[in-house]
Amino acid sequence: MGVDVNVVISIAIPLLSVAAMWGSITARLKNLEKKVDKHNGFMERLAKEEGSTRSAHHRLDELKDEICDLQHKQ
Repeated sequence: MGVDVNVVISIAIPLLSVAAMWGSITARLKNLEKKVDKHNGFMERLAKEEGSTRSAHHRLDELKDEICDLQHKQ
């Protein structure tokens, strides 16, 4: 009672195909994770920059008001 070689081959080929697809999917997921990490880092930097820009505009508005007040006093 031996194992038929054709049966082993017919089982092994689909298993190897699934393993190869799994490896490909895993590699793609890792690549996407890296891209998401870069995107998240960019979004954090952008949020900080927006806050800094708002602060700068607020300060410019304050300076403009101070200049207008000085001009009106003269």
